[in-house]
This record gives sequence, structure tokens and C-alpha cells, in this order.
Amino acid sequence: MSAKEIKALIDVGTALGYSGDELKQFITDERMRLDKEKERERERELERADKERAFELNKLKVESEAKTAAAKADAEAARETERMRLQAETAMAETEA
Repeated sequence: MSAKEIKALIDVGTALGYSGDELKQFITDERMRLDKEKERERERELERADKERAFELNKLKVESEAKTAAAKADAEAARETERMRLQAETAMAETEA
């Protein structure tokens, strides 16, 4: 906590009528509260980053699966086209013979 922030807490505590040990306790309590608040914010940020990372990984997985499926479909279509071409050639060869 910066000196400016502590000075601000002292000013607020004094404005609230605290002095001596009460002022020290007020400053301690406020510092702890602010520290907890910052920690919660860090945790929320980490959770958000984890969710974003998980989303991106899932997106990549889905895209990869889609590309794999498309490649398999293309390969199957090429095999089927080749099978039909060979079948047509065989049929033509049989009719010519």
C-alpha cells in the first residue's frame, strides 16, 4: 500500500473521529479489507483467464475435428469417384470385347 493510500486512510479515519489506537485499528482494518478485495479481484481475473483459455482450447478442438471430418469426407469422395471411374472403365472394356 502506497504512502498516499495510507495518508488517505489516516485522513478518512480522522474525519470519522478516530485517533490514537482507534485510528491505528481503523487503518489496519481498512488495509486488510483492501488487501482482501485486491486478492478477490486477482482470483476473478485468473478465473476469467482460465475460462477464456478453456474456451479457446475447445474452439481449436472443434475446428480441428471439423477439418478432420472434412478431410475424411473429401478422401471418401475421391475414393468413390475413383471406384466409379474404374467401374465405368471396366464396363466399357467389357462392352468393347
